[in-house]
Amino acid sequence: MNDQPQPTHPALEPSAPHLVLAPAWVDPTTQALYVHRDLVEVRRDWAVKEYVGPPRVDQTFGDTGSWASYVLLYGSPDQTLATWNAHGLHAVLDYHDLDRKPGRCGWIARRPFVVGPEWAAWSALANGAAISQREAVERLEDLADDIVEPAAADLMSLLRVLRANVKASAETALRPDGSTSISWSQDKQLTKAGNATELPGSLKLALPVLKGQSERWELGCRLRVSVDDQAHLTLRLALVNPDRVLERVYAEEVAVAAKLLDSYALLRAGD
Repeated sequence: MNDQPQPTHPALEPSAPHLVLAPAWVDPTTQALYVHRDLVEVRRDWAVKEYVGPPRVDQTFGDTGSWASYVLLYGSPDQTLATWNAHGLHAVLDYHDLDRKPGRCGWIARRPFVVGPEWAAWSALANGAAISQREAVERLEDLADDIVEPAAADLMSLLRVLRANVKASAETALRPDGSTSISWSQDKQLTKAGNATELPGSLKLALPVLKGQSERWELGCRLRVSVDDQAHLTLRLALVNPDRVLERVYAEEVAVAAKLLDSYALLRAGD
């Protein structure tokens, strides 16, 4: 009689057992150890159900309402970390939950604070650097729709005078109210001014701040003039407290987000 264990193969389908073998057998006389190892693959890995890994998403939105709707749809208050800073709104939808069970932190929703084209254009123009009269006139004409004061008719009249005297020699005088009186002469040898006008000391602007935002925000723009070595007019424009305006805009966006995410904690993150 052969006492050696015989190879066996598992049944393909569940059925009543005909022969049950222990995973190991010890010879009672010699104490030799035999381990059952004849396992044969009969079905491919994950053939019954395809494996779906955890989500890894980094989704960006163009407005606060869309960002909040996405967080409400896919997030939960006990496993979502929502924060904001000067760069925008940020949410991790699979963060560690309140029971301290670790999350994967791979599902992200962002709403970046990106300035719009109008704000970018004024920031580039009104940076305090001196620009020529011709360049200032051309760029102010392009951005005239954002200027509230002076009125449109007065502004266009002023720009026409500036354009007509691009090549003329200029003299300036600063008035007590901050405005500047300018006189031009077509001939540098002449002492009598040929044309004269006044420039306001500041402009009042109203323009959207963030990209995708329709609301217009008011801010001032200082206007200073000087004469270069060739007796030609140069202008310096500078926005008045632009950082404060940005802070107010960010605060309003955060307030809207906090109201929409009523049951979520919206934390202030570092910049």
